[in-house]
Amino acid sequence: MNKNSQDSPKQNAAPLPPENEPDSSRTPDGAAEPEWKVYFDGNFWSPQGQEPAGTELRIGKQFQWAGHHWLLPAVYFCSEGLVLDLCMRVEAREIEAFMEKWNLTPENADYDRFTREQQMELELENPLCLEFRPELELNGRKLAFSQGCSVSYLPFLEEKYPGTEAADGLEEKLAGRHYGLDQACGWKIYREAFLWEGSPFSKADSLLLTLDPYPNDIPGPHFTANAPGDMISFTHPADGRLYTLTVQDISQETLDKALLEESEESLEFPLHYTVLTYTLSPEPEEDIAITGFSGGDQPRRKPVSSDSDGSDSGGGAAAIGIIGCAVSPLILLDSNEKQQKLHTACSFPRFEPVKETEWSITFHKKQFETGVFPFDVKSCG
Repeated sequence: MNKNSQDSPKQNAAPLPPENEPDSSRTPDGAAEPEWKVYFDGNFWSPQGQEPAGTELRIGKQFQWAGHHWLLPAVYFCSEGLVLDLCMRVEAREIEAFMEKWNLTPENADYDRFTREQQMELELENPLCLEFRPELELNGRKLAFSQGCSVSYLPFLEEKYPGTEAADGLEEKLAGRHYGLDQACGWKIYREAFLWEGSPFSKADSLLLTLDPYPNDIPGPHFTANAPGDMISFTHPADGRLYTLTVQDISQETLDKALLEESEESLEFPLHYTVLTYTLSPEPEEDIAITGFSGGDQPRRKPVSSDSDGSDSGGGAAAIGIIGCAVSPLILLDSNEKQQKLHTACSFPRFEPVKETEWSITFHKKQFETGVFPFDVKSCG
């Protein structure tokens, strides 16, 4: 079980730099760094907003969650709502071990070179990959979540990869310096914006922060199905529960060619795909998905006709796909008259029909418990 805890009051004041301390840092080209300002509609990359910048309230509270040390450095009072920044600390050794295992460097960090299942494993193992749904109560009133974003700040990599942008860009450096973050660690910096519910607040007495982690995708086994009645058994990796998939129907279908080519006449699209209809026993709580394992075919250029000038009309070879999911409301009755939900999955399209489709099972599972953190901020500022 993952425990959520806060530091004792004596440890809650994080070492933030003084608010009015002049910053003489400069960009690599010698220009002065932009002034630190936070806007409700802005983010780390485009901070400028139409409304005035928010008024900063230094918080400096620390807590533990999801195996990491966290800092709530500040909140910002804006005309539309409240902006809250969160900093998750990750030890340098964890990031370096992850990079070494997957042979990741600044020049070799493209996820596209990995298979879809390897990308799932990468996200599971990446110590900087933690996403959540935030909720916030200010002075006992719940605020409505509006939007969020995040950046990774890796200052310790600058020495290992000099002359590259391996560690971070200007935006991450600005945030790291403004909040006085430890340069020997890695950090994930989150910015969450909440709309006022009712009249705006001008001060904060208490904050109640809830962090609800999103489920992770966990790759499972592969299988093939040839006819209705085929049964495939598999075990959930999280709890060891045994499931049985029973094929109800399997068919070859064709996409509407005219509809696809309306948007891009110069491309030829793959049209043939397989539809798998199945039941699962016992019925899972929406945490298991079946998809076609193969990525399918990419759209391709149509042959150039003899009367064409051969010019490129634009339009990228974007991949198209059908994502399998439980889409049918139909309920079946088995021999024991127990209700079973009918699920449907689709393969990615091909230019030619395939005789047999390989399917993959993906599990969706939360890795951490929801964290709830109350803060008394009357004395902050």
